[in-house]
Amino acid sequence: MCLGLTWNIIGKRNQYDKYLQIRNLPECEEAKHGRAQWEDDYPTHGVDFNIWKQDSKKGDSSCSGGIYVQSSDTCYRYKAMSAVCVLIKFKHDPDRNTYSWLYTGGCFKGGDPVNYEDVRPGETKNFKDVQM
Repeated sequence: MCLGLTWNIIGKRNQYDKYLQIRNLPECEEAKHGRAQWEDDYPTHGVDFNIWKQDSKKGDSSCSGGIYVQSSDTCYRYKAMSAVCVLIKFKHDPDRNTYSWLYTGGCFKGGDPVNYEDVRPGETKNFKDVQM
């Protein structure tokens, strides 16, 4: 998933053509490699992340908190996103009398923009409770 970011003052929040791009965002992997249908008005730069992650470990037959597949002797554990948080920095250039907002990374461990929590087997996630 790629999250594009733009901003505007609250008084002009309904004037979508007045929104300004957040600078310094990396290029979206899906747009860069053409692996997905990308509409012309989709942002091509944003914060890339997965909504869930899978971890597999061979030989872990106890498989606490995961799903064990006997035929492959593999334990699968999953994590789902629980929160998205990005850091944006205001930058003013007094020589040019311009300003901009720069993406500086995520708020979580290692600068990650997404926090993941363990998902138990049989648990259903609808992502309505994701904090932003």
